[in-house]
Amino acid sequence: MSGLMKCGGVRKHLVIKIDDYVKYVKSSFKAAMLNNDLEDIQAGRKADGKDPCPEYIVVNTDESYVQEVIDVLKRHGAWGEAEDGE
Repeated sequence: MSGLMKCGGVRKHLVIKIDDYVKYVKSSFKAAMLNNDLEDIQAGRKADGKDPCPEYIVVNTDESYVQEVIDVLKRHGAWGEAEDGE
């Protein structure tokens, strides 16, 4: 799942659009499995002293303003090589 994105960034997060999940995943078993995985991640983050449910701002790479967002991230050292932690 990790690797480089088309726009040059390092893929560090998995984003699932909720509307897509509801529309395309019809299996209650799969939904239960995902929920179980999310609970495991939350418990692990809490045990590590981290926020169990961090929230993120997501920008699609096909947005007309994406380069401006990338430039801001670069200025703040938040673009490029993957870092440990968050």
